[in-house]
Amino acid sequence: MPRRTQKYLNILYCSKTKAHRMHIALLEGANERGWTLNAVPWEETSAGRYTGGFPVDGVISQLPPRQTDVLCRTIGKRPHVTMNANSVATLGLPGVVADHVAAGERVAKHFLDLGFTRFAAINSLPDNPVFSARLNGFRGPIHEAGCPPPKRIQFSSCTGLSHQQMRMKMARALQSLEWPLGIMAFNDRVALRIIEASRLMDMSIPAQVAICGFDNDPLTCDLAPIPLSSVDLNPGLQAREACRLMESLLRGESPPRDPVIIKPHSLVTRRSSGVRAHGDPLIAKALACIQAKAWDPDFGVPDLIDQAGGSRNALFATFRRELHCTPLQYITALRVAKARQLLKETPLMVKQIRQQCGFASDYQMYMAFKRTTGHSPGHERARKVSSSSPFSG
Repeated sequence: MPRRTQKYLNILYCSKTKAHRMHIALLEGANERGWTLNAVPWEETSAGRYTGGFPVDGVISQLPPRQTDVLCRTIGKRPHVTMNANSVATLGLPGVVADHVAAGERVAKHFLDLGFTRFAAINSLPDNPVFSARLNGFRGPIHEAGCPPPKRIQFSSCTGLSHQQMRMKMARALQSLEWPLGIMAFNDRVALRIIEASRLMDMSIPAQVAICGFDNDPLTCDLAPIPLSSVDLNPGLQAREACRLMESLLRGESPPRDPVIIKPHSLVTRRSSGVRAHGDPLIAKALACIQAKAWDPDFGVPDLIDQAGGSRNALFATFRRELHCTPLQYITALRVAKARQLLKETPLMVKQIRQQCGFASDYQMYMAFKRTTGHSPGHERARKVSSSSPFSG
């Protein structure tokens, strides 16, 4: 009996990024369609070898325009989907791209909710259209709130500098700004440098300098010296839509006139932007300490005094003057705010939520809710009360 043969479509995936979730989603999409996905890192000097050894039926890329053009000329005329917004605009290729304007808006609204009134946007690449789009989105809510426009800082001349020289240059730039300050970084890697520079200047993160990046790669954000807040650009959905668009091109269908736009999934808040803005050094240090320790049921005011420095009277007086509450009231309100969010957005049992929010017992959580909201935790879940900032006015 003759052996049956099956033609597998070979899709070349070429990228310079380290977006792990996007890579995984592309591989899953290829497997579902019976494609062989050949993922190769971009090396312009050896682009010709990509066609060696296997036929290329289609190309999915995430490269800047010049490199995308080199790839197109090397591979020849093949169905091609790009996930780079600049390549869509410059080369007219079918594309699936992130909504960078909406992503910038998310960061601005986050900082405004935290109480910041001064802002900066930091980039490491000259004339980058993606950063420009994010900056345009960032400016919108800030302008609507009546705040001064964000300061734009660019470190495009840092080629050849050592890591320490880069940190010092960025630290001097930060020192020249007024703070408390909310900083939007071009991406998570730039945000990490800002964290290092801020710590070098002994600035309190996030109370005096809050930092947010883009990409939300857990390997970068969770393992940062101070866990980094970042916009999740929804790379999984972007990859799935790229596979869907490639599938239609392989069937011979005409490409859409406009690129597919992917809205950001969320802004994932971590410690780098986790508390309200404040310029007083004592309260800034205390707020940063609270943000780090509030979810520990053993953490209390004596621990706060020990770790924040200063006397008990000075700390209490500063809290009453600046926040109109005591340190314990602030800690309790922060715990209640997190618990209300979990009650609204998760199916977790009340006991599980209590453990995650730093309450030592069910009774303590019950009394905190009664004093803060006037209701029990169970009543809050039944009413689906919206979570809010603990001191939103």
